[in-house]
Amino acid sequence: MDSALWPPRDLSVLAPSREPDEALSSWLVRTANTHLLTIPELEREIGGTVAGLDRGDATLIPRLSTMMRVDVAA
Repeated sequence: MDSALWPPRDLSVLAPSREPDEALSSWLVRTANTHLLTIPELEREIGGTVAGLDRGDATLIPRLSTMMRVDVAA
């Protein structure tokens, strides 16, 4: 992905609640839909692939936690 990222967008405002045992990628897709973002647009925002998060790409977590206004541990 492009290494020059824009400042993180706040996606927390319209983010749906995460379902118990829901995959992070599924929740992000639902959040993207709520914000009228396509998956490629969301991936540009987070700086990596949604599927990469499910495979354990922890490098995306700090930016994603900023965008979702949640603690990195969450």
